[in-house]
Amino acid sequence: MNQVYKAVLFGLNYALLFGITGVSCDTGYMLTFPQTLQIGAKEKFCLELYNVSKTVDLFLNISCYGRSVQHHPKTFRSGNSGCFIWSLPHSLTAGTCSIDIRGEDGNEGDNMFTQSKEIQIVDTHQITFIQTDKPVYKPRDTVKFRLLTVTQDLKPLKADIDSVTIHDPHDFYMRQWLAVQPQAGLVSLDYRLYDEPVLGDWKIVAVVNGRKIEQSFSVQQYVLPKFQVYMELPKSLTVATKSLQFEVCARYTFGKPVTGSVSASVCLENTETSWFCENRLRPCAYIQSKMNGCHNFTVETKDLKVTERQFSLLCKPRLMVHANVTEKDTGLTVEEKQQGVGVWEERVKLKFISDKYFKPFFPYTGKLYAWKPDGSPAAGEKVTLTIGKLGILATLYIDKTGHAEFSIQNLTHSTPYFILHAKTDDSDYTDKKYYTIFPATTKKHVKQWYSPTSSYVRLSTEHQGQRTCGETITIDVVHSITSDITIQSVTAQIMSKGNIIEHTDVTEEMSRSSPYLPFLKGQVLTPRLNARSPRRNDDRGDEDHSLQPGPLSDLGNFEAGPPGSGSQAAGPPGSSTGTKHPARQENLDLDEAMAPGPIPQDLTAIAVEGDPLSVTLTWQPPQEPDGEITGYLVFYTTDLTKDDFDWVVEGVIGDRLSVEINDLTADTVYYFRVQARTRSGYGPKSPTTIYITPKSSGKDSIYSDMTPPNLRHFSLRQYISRDMAPKMRLLVYMITNTREMVADTLDIDVGHCYNNQVNMTFKQRTVRPGDTVDLTLKASPGSLCSAGMVDKSE
Repeated sequence: MNQVYKAVLFGLNYALLFGITGVSCDTGYMLTFPQTLQIGAKEKFCLELYNVSKTVDLFLNISCYGRSVQHHPKTFRSGNSGCFIWSLPHSLTAGTCSIDIRGEDGNEGDNMFTQSKEIQIVDTHQITFIQTDKPVYKPRDTVKFRLLTVTQDLKPLKADIDSVTIHDPHDFYMRQWLAVQPQAGLVSLDYRLYDEPVLGDWKIVAVVNGRKIEQSFSVQQYVLPKFQVYMELPKSLTVATKSLQFEVCARYTFGKPVTGSVSASVCLENTETSWFCENRLRPCAYIQSKMNGCHNFTVETKDLKVTERQFSLLCKPRLMVHANVTEKDTGLTVEEKQQGVGVWEERVKLKFISDKYFKPFFPYTGKLYAWKPDGSPAAGEKVTLTIGKLGILATLYIDKTGHAEFSIQNLTHSTPYFILHAKTDDSDYTDKKYYTIFPATTKKHVKQWYSPTSSYVRLSTEHQGQRTCGETITIDVVHSITSDITIQSVTAQIMSKGNIIEHTDVTEEMSRSSPYLPFLKGQVLTPRLNARSPRRNDDRGDEDHSLQPGPLSDLGNFEAGPPGSGSQAAGPPGSSTGTKHPARQENLDLDEAMAPGPIPQDLTAIAVEGDPLSVTLTWQPPQEPDGEITGYLVFYTTDLTKDDFDWVVEGVIGDRLSVEINDLTADTVYYFRVQARTRSGYGPKSPTTIYITPKSSGKDSIYSDMTPPNLRHFSLRQYISRDMAPKMRLLVYMITNTREMVADTLDIDVGHCYNNQVNMTFKQRTVRPGDTVDLTLKASPGSLCSAGMVDKSE
């Protein structure tokens, strides 16, 4: 940061020099500033004046990727030079930016000079940690805390801390430190509470490079409990579960088990707060027993009314256990409350792990992931995979890791998209009064990647797991070539944390490419020629808001997820599973919650121009709706003998009065109905409207197949450096003779890369009060180490 832009003129070193027209060449201005500016840092700008007798107003403006910030004009009096500090705001984006400099006559406002220059803006992504020695303090205690600020490379930031203040619950300053100098990046401070402090939540506020960081602690009159209560709750709960196992344990802070008695209640509490759910409270199960350290007990799910529909899984019930342990000798009681899992209507959950695009003539590979409610892999599960548009029906078997791999070959331009639909082999519901296991389902909409010249590139690596620093990996680059297309240049670019790490021309490597023989993983699937299956729910894109038959509950926000997800959310990390299915409300036994309303009017089906297998449905709203209309449900089928909940359902959000239904079957009779949805429920369905699709013309698609291009491939070897952690993205793009850019990206997870290895161990696993504890701390030379300990037995 101590480097500046420099040039030489008249024997002077300077950053930018400006001369004034019409004056001697000895007159000018020189502005110096760091070569690289840091977001959030206080940067120094200095202006020197040479033989200038005017007042100068200096304007600075920095533009980065469409965002710009301007410094308040700085005035330099006649003939004076000087410096000023500019704290670059956090609204800037790191990268190569433009700094615009303008000087004006301070008296007359005339423009004196302008200059524009490229400059590098960096963001250290600094993180400041504030750690107290305890979360709760009593009056007269000493609050000991430390501050550590690290950069994105986990290196301590050794710059001074602007300020550190301690605030009481009324936000009054109780202590302040200014311009605190860290030692090797670490600051240790303390503050002694007075005899009668204000009880409540206090906070420590630090300002580092203009950024404010807060850490709270509590001041209370409290006594540390003599023992603690621990509970082990079931990891899964489905409507097929017959009994649940629980364990309640109590131990003193030094590890000895507590002898006494335990009383506990096990309930399914609704997490949905609507008026309907408040009136659907299930009964609880209660236990009371003596205990010596731990007590195990069993609760039958029939006692909790798990399967009875009158309580409704739409209320998102979760296990809630409330336990009280009473010590035998003193009568001291410690209370503990813990929330558990929700209720699943499926034995397993499914999720496709694959790209959302396919490239014609390239094999499409993917995985189906299946997991149980407790997060463990659903090994051995049998799943049916259906791809109606490709005429594929296959059975997949989940392996011990919870995955089933598959590959689809012979995909051409004649397929604009297809939808993967997976379903487990389970019986459907049998009774309106009780919940039973439903098949687990999932789908994924896969679209064709478009290229006017059928030129594509695909990146892959054999090992898909996390990589480590210092490792060299091999990336396979597969590309297609047609007879009239040539590739002029190939470039590889590596990005991490928003920055370009490497930019390399790999055209020479491409020149050594060889014919590519596809390696198909897992079960190999082949589309049927001219396949067209009856219309079904899974042949809709996610953007169409289709509603498939399935579980009635929306439980995606609290069930166990896959191992390592770090949360109790159902599904892989970041996903949201579970969909409300209002199309089946007649099975919910919620008559009082669903107030019928008037019927939508004038349902009409009109063929879409240029697409005989698509139809536009239009209707008019009910004349007197029961409340504000929030959407509509459109039902359709080719078989009037089916029950309503077996019809295909399209959801229309808001007050829109039309929807387009695509990809119908030729020469087929379709039946349509529409239903209004309000905040109070669903109204009755409209009368049935009939629409007959025309006979097929022999052409299934407006897309025509092309002659398959030649596939060739070459390899790139990439060294994994610490700059690429925690995730790197490899971009490879090719420029063809038609000026088309063909590209693909590959994301690779990189493990944490530490230059300094640190290890801390205790020599003894168990010690008695008053014993000496031996702690061994090992670290690489130059490491910054700090350890803190809390004695919980006091």
